[in-house]
Amino acid sequence: MLNCCCALKNKKMKRALILTAILFLTMLAYSQNQITPPYEFMNKLNSINKSGMLVLGSWGLANLAAGGVLSFTQQGTSKYFWQMNMAWNTINVAIAAFGYWGTANEWSSTSEIIKAIDSPQKAYLFNAGLDIGYIMTGFYLKELANRKPMHANRLTGYGNSIILQGAFLFAFDLAMYGINQHYIKINVHPWFDSINSISGLSLSYSF
Repeated sequence: MLNCCCALKNKKMKRALILTAILFLTMLAYSQNQITPPYEFMNKLNSINKSGMLVLGSWGLANLAAGGVLSFTQQGTSKYFWQMNMAWNTINVAIAAFGYWGTANEWSSTSEIIKAIDSPQKAYLFNAGLDIGYIMTGFYLKELANRKPMHANRLTGYGNSIILQGAFLFAFDLAMYGINQHYIKINVHPWFDSINSISGLSLSYSF
C-alpha cells in the first residue's frame, strides 16, 4: 500500500514538473516573439552604412570627373589641385565599392551580431584619426612650398587638395559614426536588454 502511494506521488510530481516546463517554454516562446528579430535592425543598419558608401562613392566620382577635365585644362596651382583630387578619389571610389558590396547580410549568432555592429564603428573612429593626419599633411605641403619655390605650384596644389579631401572624410566619418550610434542606441540596445531579461544572462556589449 505504501509503495503504491509513493508511486502515485512520484507520478504526480513528474506530471507537475512536465506541466511547469511546458508553461515556461510557452511563455519563453511568446516573449521571444515580441522581440524584433535581429535581422530587421541589422538589415537597416546595413542600409545606413550602404547609403554612406553611396555618398562617399558619389563624392569620389564627382571629383574623378572634374579632375579628369580640369587637371588637363587648368594651369599652375589649380592643375595640381585637380590632379590630386582625381588620384585621391580613385581610392575613395574603390573603398566605397568594397564597403557597399562587401557588407555581410547573415548573422547566425549573437557574437557575430556584436562584431558586425562594432567593427564599422571602430573603423569610422580610426579613419577620423587618419583624416586629421591627412589635413596636417596638406598644411605641411603648403608650408614646404614656401621653401621650395621651384615646386611651389605642385606642393600648394597637392596641399590644398589633401586638406579638402581630409576635411570631407573627417566630416563623413564623424557623421557616419554619429548616425550609427544613434540608431544602435534606439534599436539595438533594447534588443540586447530584452534578450538579457529573457535568458537571465548578462550579455556584455559596448558600442
